[in-house]
Amino acid sequence: MKISEEMFEVIKLTHKFTKEPWTSIFGITYTGYCHKVVCEMPKLSRRKAEALLRKDIKKVENYINKLLQGKSIPQNHFDAMCGLAYDIGNKAFKNSMFFKYYNKGLLEDAGSRIIVWSYIKNELSLAMQYRRTIDYHIYTKADYNIKRK
Repeated sequence: MKISEEMFEVIKLTHKFTKEPWTSIFGITYTGYCHKVVCEMPKLSRRKAEALLRKDIKKVENYINKLLQGKSIPQNHFDAMCGLAYDIGNKAFKNSMFFKYYNKGLLEDAGSRIIVWSYIKNELSLAMQYRRTIDYHIYTKADYNIKRK
């Protein structure tokens, strides 16, 4: 499966765009649309940042498809999974109660675990809480309409 263009736009709208790298209060450095910086990077245009985001999302898609092992799921579920995994990382996603419940077919229980991922290093992140609320609405209602913050 592939992420929908609607979800790609949601991720773009809900992640801070920056031309230059910046470091969060948690010590993580980002650039573009929250691309984690592991080495020095030049200033980015929006076009280059979007291309970088598409590469990052492709990695997330491939990982989730591997985890799903060919299982057919609704597009909105896949999109919400991609949004969550993009923010928390593939390993955390794989080990999450959300994914464990989803694999067992406990879809409502899985949905209730999305909002749990609103914390970074045990501190509530309002940005993460906002994005998890959007992921929850996409997962439960296929509602991609968001209000910009």
